[in-house]
Amino acid sequence: MPHPHTAYEECPGGCKDLDLVNDTIGKTKAELDALGAQLQVYRDQLLRFETRLDESNARAGRIEILIADNSTTMGRNTSDTAEILSIMRETQSAFRLIEKSGNVLKWFFGIAAPLVAIYLAIKGYGK
Repeated sequence: MPHPHTAYEECPGGCKDLDLVNDTIGKTKAELDALGAQLQVYRDQLLRFETRLDESNARAGRIEILIADNSTTMGRNTSDTAEILSIMRETQSAFRLIEKSGNVLKWFFGIAAPLVAIYLAIKGYGK
């Protein structure tokens, strides 16, 4: 049965459907308000997360710069280290040469000294 009045007119009574609709609207409004509050909480969390992402992105940029600087420094250090290693290898070769020369001289003087002593002894006794 249709209502005896329009939606803009006051209800003369007995319009349970309108009360039900008003209750539903009130509940829906309360649910929408609660949902709006929850959305605000999510929005705040999202903004905090976005801020953390921005900070992390900035930190990652700083780390990239440090890595690039370190790579450049390591390249220089590698070059310097290679030069030092080259000098050390050359020095090691020189020490090996000196050691071998010392061994040769040791054997030479080890053989030559007794020969010279024998020669001088023979020459000295002959006078």
